[in-house]
Amino acid sequence: MTRTPVSRLIGCILLIVWVVFPAAAERPADPSVTVRTVTRYVADSPEAASIAAWIDRVPGADKRTNPLGTLRVIRVRSVSGEVSTAGGPPVPLPANGVPGETITISNTLPGGIVESWTFEWVGTGGGGGWKQTHYESHAPVTQPDRPNEL
Repeated sequence: MTRTPVSRLIGCILLIVWVVFPAAAERPADPSVTVRTVTRYVADSPEAASIAAWIDRVPGADKRTNPLGTLRVIRVRSVSGEVSTAGGPPVPLPANGVPGETITISNTLPGGIVESWTFEWVGTGGGGGWKQTHYESHAPVTQPDRPNEL
């Protein structure tokens, strides 16, 4: 049986693909799941005090400008393997994380004043740390004709 140049070329390409990429075809992808946990704590709880202390310990983080109100902690991380839905964010908050993991903390006071921080774990291997990536503080406007006065 004679082969045409085109069929030889196709055969060579298929052989190269099979030699270069066999592992990708044989092994299943490592599945990962994004886990988002949301937990609330009241101002006078030990957990709220622990969270406030954690914010104060993060180098370069904006300091709290308001007393503690209701704290909401949102932790987002990707995990591989078995996923447990039990429990919320650990308190005290973690000293370490995995690259891309985020923690957002919102402090809401009566009257609608809100202060919030977002932190992301940066670094790989044995080094890394929590870095603040976002901060905001706002209060409701009670007199629309005088928006810059609280």
